[in-house]
Amino acid sequence: MNAHADFAAGLLQPTLPAPAVLHAVDAATREHRYAVHRNNSTHALVGAFEDGFPVLRALVGADCFAHAARACARAMPPRTPVLAEHVQVFPAFIADGPLVDALPYLADVARLEAACLRVFHAADAPSPPLDAWQRLQADPQRLAATRLRLHPACAWLACTHAVVDLWQAHMRAESMESADLAGIDPDHAQDALLWRDDDGLVQVAALPPGCAAALDALQAGVALLPVLSRLPGDAAATLLAHLAGDGVVTDILVPTVEAT
Repeated sequence: MNAHADFAAGLLQPTLPAPAVLHAVDAATREHRYAVHRNNSTHALVGAFEDGFPVLRALVGADCFAHAARACARAMPPRTPVLAEHVQVFPAFIADGPLVDALPYLADVARLEAACLRVFHAADAPSPPLDAWQRLQADPQRLAATRLRLHPACAWLACTHAVVDLWQAHMRAESMESADLAGIDPDHAQDALLWRDDDGLVQVAALPPGCAAALDALQAGVALLPVLSRLPGDAAATLLAHLAGDGVVTDILVPTVEAT
């Protein structure tokens, strides 16, 4: 093991001794000096999790969250220098941990907040003009076979809990800790749609169950009308409104209709 790898190996493993490559007058001083690096590394990673998952932190409390974040950092050390990418491991860690035994909706909340980060940092792309949708809806023959290319700065989730309601209650509160969750049934299933608006802010909307699967199909290249036809009427109308009005689509791939 080279000196750098030797030094890094124990930064997130408190049971390992300080590396011999760290010069010090004696072993006790070496351990003390290394503890400073170890604490700084752990603190930086816990801070990255706190920044990326504020709603999750509010739901479980600061101490419980910090414990889970430290455990995740030690179990899944960073493989990338970009912490916004590294913290994407947290939802899987939460889903496999003990917290969801008491609060099953935490896994969906973690997935939503991770998606918010991805959408915020995603590449930009132009959206089609609104009149393109108006022309398309006026021509059912083309609408039937039209395919869509979805924006890189959007995401969607199929959730088994009221994840959007929980997230929005915290976002709208004066502080995360003061969020009013009364009236929210966490067991109410919601799909979630996320996109980045013209001001660069991530927006989150609840969709009826089934819409996330419809977006999966659109992403895979299935034509728009067959996808919408599989949904109940209200769900299809809701999804189409978001597709046409929220910058979720970058390209409308309209087939050429031959003249007869």
